[in-house]
Amino acid sequence: MTAPTIDSLSVTQAVKLKIQVHPYGLHFNWCRRVHRGYDNLTPPPRSTPVNPSPPRIRVAAYVIRRRPRPELLIFEHVDFPEAGPQVPAGGVEANEGLPEAVVREVAEETGLTGVTLVRALTTEDKPHPETGQPRRTTYFHLVAPADTADEWIHRVEGSGGDTGMTFACRFQSLPLPHPLADGQDAWLGLIDPQSRPRASGT
Repeated sequence: MTAPTIDSLSVTQAVKLKIQVHPYGLHFNWCRRVHRGYDNLTPPPRSTPVNPSPPRIRVAAYVIRRRPRPELLIFEHVDFPEAGPQVPAGGVEANEGLPEAVVREVAEETGLTGVTLVRALTTEDKPHPETGQPRRTTYFHLVAPADTADEWIHRVEGSGGDTGMTFACRFQSLPLPHPLADGQDAWLGLIDPQSRPRASGT
């Protein structure tokens, strides 16, 4: 007669055959055949959950110049125009608050100082479009001094990743004629419901 396999045994049969029964069942990898001298078998390895990388904490600035129609401060890379128009944005430094970070980013990337912080608008969780790195960006509404120039060229100084880059800065009337890079214009409607980008071709 063919001997029963371990997987086919009931708990009662296993006890009669002097098989050590693991509380999770009779799977071969979890039992020991005492009457045949099997050694304890190592349980199958458990997969270790992978902790996702913490998001990079960032800020982005909607700097508005008040006119009959609000105007948004945007800039473009002089040397890399394919990057598209964008608003000041970047990572928060150690021991730096979000409001301080957004004012610093405006000054670093555009050279504009004297802005007034109005309020935080929203926080967006969105991965980097190229690397997929998690990012958590808080968007802020700020107001530029009324006498700010219409446009200017700014060369970034300091030790950040943008150091040495040249940006062409300007104020663009809202609603925007075209979307901003990386979908940065997504939350302009929180400032003015009419401040969303126009659909293409309109």
